[in-house]
Amino acid sequence: MLTDPPAYDPLREDLTETAPVETEGAWVQAWQVTAKTPLAVEEALTALREELHAARRAARTAAETGGFWFAGHPVDSDRDSILRLNNAATTAITASLASAPFATTWKCADDYEMLLDASGIMALQAALSAHGQACHERSQALGALIDDSQADFSAVAAEMSGGWPPR
Repeated sequence: MLTDPPAYDPLREDLTETAPVETEGAWVQAWQVTAKTPLAVEEALTALREELHAARRAARTAAETGGFWFAGHPVDSDRDSILRLNNAATTAITASLASAPFATTWKCADDYEMLLDASGIMALQAALSAHGQACHERSQALGALIDDSQADFSAVAAEMSGGWPPR
């Protein structure tokens, strides 16, 4: 008869299947849980932290490039959209410094066309910057949790998907 393995901490313990034993007339699988060496524990913790940091960086990039909200509309924030927005803001600043008019129609992710003057496009760029900063701050907080020597890594992994700025 097969039995489920006992609960154990795979970061700090090894689980080994041992020879079956007879219990109450039935053969059952036996298991042995042994403590890992301090070096093996440190190596496992280092590997897990590296994996969690890679997941954190990927989640940050997804949040940064997943869009943000401005004036009630979703706005794209993929790399091409960021470049376009920065170019438009630079042009708006140049026009403002020259006391020249500036106007553009910005197409939002929901296909809404937003007419923006120089201050409007700079406000859109500021919203993009605030979105990026919020993503950075969330990433830094997760990084600190990952690096905490007393971290509950299952809780950290669960935290990875939440708390990012809305898209």
